[in-house]
Amino acid sequence: MRYYFHLRETAAYVCDEEGVELDGAESARVTALKTARAIIASDALLGKVPLAATLEIEDEHGHRVLDLPFHEAVVLDG
Repeated sequence: MRYYFHLRETAAYVCDEEGVELDGAESARVTALKTARAIIASDALLGKVPLAATLEIEDEHGHRVLDLPFHEAVVLDG
C-alpha cells in the first residue's frame, strides 16, 4: 500500500505527493519515525530543532493512519 508523509510545522504545510510503497501501517510508523529523526538531525545542524512539527501519514485511500509529533520521535536527555 502507498503511504504519504505530510509535514505540518507551525504555519507551514508540505504535502507529500509521491508517497512510498510500504507493507502496512507498522512499516509506515517506522518510516515516519526515521523520517522525523532525519529532519530533526538535519535542522539541528542549522541550529534549530523543530519539535513542534508533526508528520501526518495517510494511506492511498486518503485515510489518516498516524500523526507523529516530532517531540515523540526523540528523547531529550540532559
